[in-house]
Amino acid sequence: HDALPIFTAEVVFGIYTIETIIETAKHYDCDLIDMGSRGLGAIRGAIGSVSYGVLRSAEIPVLVVK
Repeated sequence: HDALPIFTAEVVFGIYTIETIIETAKHYDCDLIDMGSRGLGAIRGAIGSVSYGVLRSAEIPVLVVK
């Protein structure tokens, strides 16, 4: 049988800037950024400004869960 891939996850709570989230993902050589969205900002619509910023700036896929 083929070996299953090993997945590593780090759950980060708190207030972080867009740059911090992206740099942390680079540091850990992540394949995906998974983040929640409170969606309180009327300007960006359904997602928050930090989620929107990460979506626009990250070089890897971003999954935003509301």
